[in-house]
Amino acid sequence: MQTLLGHIERWLAYSQAPLEDCAGEKEMTDKEYRKKYYQNNREKSIKYSIQWNKDNKEKKKEYDKKWYQKNRERSIKQSIEWRKNNQEKYDETAKKHRNSEKGFLQALWQDIKRKPHSFKDFDDFYNHWLEQKKIYGMMCPATGVEMTMKALFNEKGKRHRCGTNLSKDRILSSRGYGHQNLIFTCWDYNKAKNAMTPKMAKTYLKIVKERYGTDEVE
Repeated sequence: MQTLLGHIERWLAYSQAPLEDCAGEKEMTDKEYRKKYYQNNREKSIKYSIQWNKDNKEKKKEYDKKWYQKNRERSIKQSIEWRKNNQEKYDETAKKHRNSEKGFLQALWQDIKRKPHSFKDFDDFYNHWLEQKKIYGMMCPATGVEMTMKALFNEKGKRHRCGTNLSKDRILSSRGYGHQNLIFTCWDYNKAKNAMTPKMAKTYLKIVKERYGTDEVE
Protein backbone atom coordinates (compact mmCIF):
# COMPACT_ATOMS: atom_id res chain seq x y z
CA MET A 1 0.00 0.00 0.00
CA GLN A 2 2.74 2.45 0.98
CA THR A 3 4.64 1.66 -2.21
CA LEU A 4 1.54 2.15 -4.35
CA LEU A 5 0.79 5.49 -2.73
CA GLY A 6 4.37 6.49 -3.35
CA HIS A 7 4.03 5.70 -7.05
CA ILE A 8 0.75 7.62 -7.21
CA GLU A 9 2.47 10.56 -5.52
CA ARG A 10 5.16 10.56 -8.21
CA TRP A 11 2.48 10.39 -10.91
CA LEU A 12 0.62 13.32 -9.38
CA ALA A 13 3.76 15.41 -9.35
CA TYR A 14 3.51 15.60 -13.14
CA SER A 15 -0.22 16.33 -13.17
CA GLN A 16 -1.31 19.94 -13.74
CA ALA A 17 -4.95 19.38 -12.75
CA PRO A 18 -5.94 20.94 -9.41
CA LEU A 19 -7.14 18.61 -6.69
CA GLU A 20 -10.65 20.04 -6.70
CA ASP A 21 -11.01 19.26 -10.42
CA CYS A 22 -9.71 15.69 -10.06
CA ALA A 23 -11.52 14.74 -6.89
CA GLY A 24 -14.46 17.10 -6.96
CA GLU A 25 -13.70 18.27 -3.43
CA LYS A 26 -12.05 21.59 -2.65
CA GLU A 27 -11.05 20.78 0.94
CA MET A 28 -9.29 17.49 0.23
CA THR A 29 -5.73 17.04 1.46
CA ASP A 30 -3.04 15.45 -0.68
CA LYS A 31 -3.03 12.32 1.50
CA GLU A 32 -6.80 11.97 1.32
CA TYR A 33 -6.73 12.47 -2.43
CA ARG A 34 -4.08 9.81 -2.97
CA LYS A 35 -6.05 7.38 -0.81
CA LYS A 36 -9.30 8.08 -2.67
CA TYR A 37 -7.54 7.84 -6.04
CA TYR A 38 -6.20 4.41 -5.08
CA GLN A 39 -9.62 3.23 -3.95
CA ASN A 40 -11.21 4.38 -7.21
CA ASN A 41 -8.42 3.07 -9.42
CA ARG A 42 -7.14 0.04 -7.52
CA GLU A 43 -6.53 -2.31 -10.48
CA LYS A 44 -4.93 0.44 -12.56
CA SER A 45 -2.70 1.46 -9.64
CA ILE A 46 -1.56 -2.12 -8.97
CA LYS A 47 -0.79 -2.67 -12.67
CA TYR A 48 1.17 0.61 -12.78
CA SER A 49 3.05 -0.30 -9.59
CA ILE A 50 4.08 -3.74 -10.87
CA GLN A 51 5.34 -2.26 -14.14
CA TRP A 52 7.15 0.58 -12.36
CA ASN A 53 8.87 -1.86 -9.99
CA LYS A 54 9.94 -3.99 -12.95
CA ASP A 55 11.40 -1.00 -14.84
CA ASN A 56 12.96 0.71 -11.82
CA LYS A 57 14.46 -2.00 -9.61
CA GLU A 58 17.24 0.20 -8.20
CA LYS A 59 14.89 3.12 -7.50
CA LYS A 60 12.43 0.71 -5.85
CA LYS A 61 15.20 -0.68 -3.67
CA GLU A 62 16.28 2.82 -2.64
CA TYR A 63 12.67 3.93 -2.07
CA ASP A 64 11.96 0.92 0.19
CA LYS A 65 15.18 1.51 2.11
CA LYS A 66 14.33 5.17 2.78
CA TRP A 67 10.75 4.32 3.68
CA TYR A 68 11.92 1.67 6.18
CA GLN A 69 14.47 4.04 7.74
CA LYS A 70 11.78 6.68 8.13
CA ASN A 71 9.17 4.25 9.46
CA ARG A 72 11.40 1.68 11.17
CA GLU A 73 9.59 1.49 14.52
CA ARG A 74 6.20 1.42 12.86
CA SER A 75 7.30 -1.29 10.42
CA ILE A 76 8.79 -3.49 13.17
CA LYS A 77 5.68 -3.07 15.30
CA GLN A 78 3.42 -4.05 12.39
CA SER A 79 5.60 -7.08 11.59
CA ILE A 80 5.56 -8.29 15.21
CA GLU A 81 1.80 -7.82 15.43
CA TRP A 82 1.18 -9.64 12.14
CA ARG A 83 3.46 -12.50 13.18
CA LYS A 84 1.68 -12.79 16.52
CA ASN A 85 -1.72 -13.04 14.83
CA ASN A 86 -0.55 -15.28 11.97
CA GLN A 87 2.04 -17.59 13.56
CA GLU A 88 1.21 -20.67 11.46
CA LYS A 89 1.22 -18.69 8.22
CA TYR A 90 4.49 -17.00 9.25
CA ASP A 91 6.17 -20.34 10.02
CA GLU A 92 5.00 -21.81 6.72
CA THR A 93 6.22 -18.77 4.76
CA ALA A 94 9.56 -18.73 6.63
CA LYS A 95 10.19 -22.43 5.94
CA LYS A 96 9.30 -21.99 2.28
CA HIS A 97 11.74 -19.07 1.99
CA ARG A 98 14.54 -20.94 3.78
CA ASN A 99 14.12 -23.84 1.37
CA SER A 100 14.49 -21.56 -1.66
CA GLU A 101 17.94 -20.99 -3.17
CA LYS A 102 18.18 -17.35 -2.13
CA GLY A 103 16.67 -17.98 1.29
CA PHE A 104 19.09 -20.82 1.97
CA LEU A 105 22.08 -18.68 0.93
CA GLN A 106 20.81 -15.79 3.07
CA ALA A 107 20.92 -18.05 6.12
CA LEU A 108 24.57 -18.89 5.34
CA TRP A 109 25.33 -15.18 4.84
CA GLN A 110 23.92 -14.29 8.26
CA ASP A 111 26.56 -16.55 9.81
CA ILE A 112 29.41 -15.27 7.60
CA LYS A 113 28.61 -11.64 8.49
CA ARG A 114 29.68 -12.30 12.07
CA LYS A 115 33.06 -13.70 11.00
CA PRO A 116 36.12 -12.34 9.15
CA HIS A 117 35.24 -11.99 5.46
CA SER A 118 35.94 -9.78 2.44
CA PHE A 119 32.52 -9.79 0.72
CA LYS A 120 30.92 -6.39 0.10
CA ASP A 121 27.41 -7.54 0.90
CA PHE A 122 24.96 -10.41 0.40
CA ASP A 123 24.74 -9.78 -3.35
CA ASP A 124 28.51 -10.16 -3.65
CA PHE A 125 28.36 -13.40 -1.66
CA TYR A 126 25.38 -14.70 -3.65
CA ASN A 127 27.06 -13.91 -6.98
CA HIS A 128 30.10 -15.91 -5.79
CA TRP A 129 27.80 -18.91 -5.44
CA LEU A 130 26.31 -18.30 -8.89
CA GLU A 131 29.81 -18.28 -10.42
CA GLN A 132 30.52 -21.68 -8.90
CA LYS A 133 27.12 -22.92 -10.03
CA LYS A 134 27.97 -22.01 -13.64
CA ILE A 135 30.92 -24.43 -13.46
CA TYR A 136 29.68 -27.27 -11.27
CA GLY A 137 25.92 -26.85 -11.25
CA MET A 138 24.57 -28.36 -8.03
CA MET A 139 27.40 -30.92 -7.85
CA CYS A 140 29.80 -30.79 -4.89
CA PRO A 141 33.27 -29.89 -6.30
CA ALA A 142 34.91 -32.26 -3.81
CA THR A 143 32.69 -35.36 -3.92
CA GLY A 144 30.55 -35.09 -7.06
CA VAL A 145 27.42 -35.55 -4.95
CA GLU A 146 24.40 -33.47 -5.94
CA MET A 147 23.99 -30.83 -3.27
CA THR A 148 20.62 -29.95 -1.78
CA MET A 149 19.18 -26.90 -0.03
CA LYS A 150 16.81 -28.38 2.52
CA ALA A 151 16.18 -26.39 5.65
CA LEU A 152 15.05 -29.29 7.83
CA PHE A 153 13.24 -28.78 11.12
CA ASN A 154 12.42 -31.08 14.00
CA GLU A 155 9.13 -31.09 15.91
CA LYS A 156 10.24 -28.14 18.04
CA GLY A 157 10.99 -26.05 14.94
CA LYS A 158 14.76 -26.23 15.34
CA ARG A 159 16.91 -26.77 12.25
CA HIS A 160 19.17 -29.79 11.88
CA ARG A 161 21.85 -30.79 9.37
CA CYS A 162 21.39 -32.66 6.09
CA GLY A 163 24.55 -34.36 4.78
CA THR A 164 23.97 -33.40 1.14
CA ASN A 165 23.12 -29.78 1.90
CA LEU A 166 25.27 -27.03 0.43
CA SER A 167 27.66 -25.56 3.02
CA LYS A 168 30.13 -22.69 3.10
CA ASP A 169 33.64 -24.13 3.18
CA ARG A 170 36.91 -22.25 3.71
CA ILE A 171 39.64 -23.86 1.62
CA LEU A 172 42.27 -22.71 4.12
CA SER A 173 40.80 -22.71 7.61
CA SER A 174 43.45 -20.22 8.76
CA ARG A 175 41.98 -17.54 6.45
CA GLY A 176 38.65 -15.75 6.38
CA TYR A 177 35.79 -16.05 3.91
CA GLY A 178 36.44 -14.43 0.52
CA HIS A 179 36.29 -15.01 -3.22
CA GLN A 180 39.52 -17.00 -3.27
CA ASN A 181 39.07 -18.92 -0.04
CA LEU A 182 35.36 -19.80 -0.10
CA ILE A 183 34.01 -22.82 -1.93
CA PHE A 184 30.59 -24.39 -1.55
CA THR A 185 30.67 -28.10 -0.75
CA CYS A 186 28.23 -30.62 0.70
CA TRP A 187 28.02 -30.69 4.49
CA ASP A 188 29.27 -34.29 4.77
CA TYR A 189 32.54 -33.40 3.03
CA ASN A 190 32.94 -30.17 4.99
CA LYS A 191 32.46 -32.01 8.28
CA ALA A 192 34.69 -34.93 7.24
CA LYS A 193 37.70 -32.69 6.60
CA ASN A 194 38.56 -33.21 10.27
CA ALA A 195 38.89 -36.96 9.58
CA MET A 196 40.05 -37.08 5.96
CA THR A 197 40.61 -40.26 4.01
CA PRO A 198 43.60 -40.30 1.60
CA LYS A 199 41.19 -39.88 -1.31
CA MET A 200 39.60 -36.83 0.34
CA ALA A 201 43.04 -35.37 1.06
CA LYS A 202 44.00 -35.65 -2.62
CA THR A 203 40.78 -33.89 -3.61
CA TYR A 204 41.42 -31.19 -1.02
CA LEU A 205 44.97 -30.54 -2.30
CA LYS A 206 43.62 -30.39 -5.85
CA ILE A 207 41.14 -27.67 -4.83
CA VAL A 208 43.87 -25.69 -3.00
CA LYS A 209 46.15 -25.82 -6.04
CA GLU A 210 43.34 -24.69 -8.37
CA ARG A 211 42.65 -21.61 -6.23
CA TYR A 212 46.16 -20.69 -5.08
CA GLY A 213 48.33 -22.06 -7.87
CA THR A 214 50.19 -24.31 -5.45
CA ASP A 215 49.42 -26.65 -2.57
CA GLU A 216 52.46 -25.40 -0.63
CA VAL A 217 50.51 -22.81 1.39
CA GLU A 218 49.72 -22.38 5.07
